[in-house]
Amino acid sequence: MKRNRFLICICAFRGHGKTTTLLDFVRDYNERVLIYDRRKDKEWKDVKEISVNEIKDFKGLARITNIDVDLVISEIEKNYRNGLLIFEDAGAYIKPQREDILYDIVSTIRQRGIDVSFSFWALEEVPLTILRFTNYIIVKKTNDNIDNIEKRYKSHPQIITAFNEAKASENKYFSKEVMICDPRF
Repeated sequence: MKRNRFLICICAFRGHGKTTTLLDFVRDYNERVLIYDRRKDKEWKDVKEISVNEIKDFKGLARITNIDVDLVISEIEKNYRNGLLIFEDAGAYIKPQREDILYDIVSTIRQRGIDVSFSFWALEEVPLTILRFTNYIIVKKTNDNIDNIEKRYKSHPQIITAFNEAKASENKYFSKEVMICDPRF
């Protein structure tokens, strides 16, 4: 029997542990891993860089830094199967005009054999298209406005609670995992 696949969103302001959390995922992951690292973060500098033409067949751990977001997402949608897909600092390039192709990716993770992780600087950046398929959201410290969070996440009170706990915490790296949708279903 195949295992359940997951979609995780990690939300934290810059320097509050998003990439460190992703590095932990990568260390414990037993399949291939593709990181879309458009900003060329220093934490991924030792990861082999590949071109979009290599998405289908690469082995192990690789990253793409191509700034042509539409090309990269299109090639991922067409060719990436069986592994972990990380969209690093996704809020910088995941925009409404890309939601159709993202829907195609996130709504078929089981069929594609992929797990997906998006990192965002703010809870307000998470597109509703992605949120609908998210299994877990990892809430860290963000600079979101509480009124906006309460309005946006009114049907997910556990996210509002986690946001308030993060805001109140003195720990810069506070982290709370909130299940949105059980990955078994």
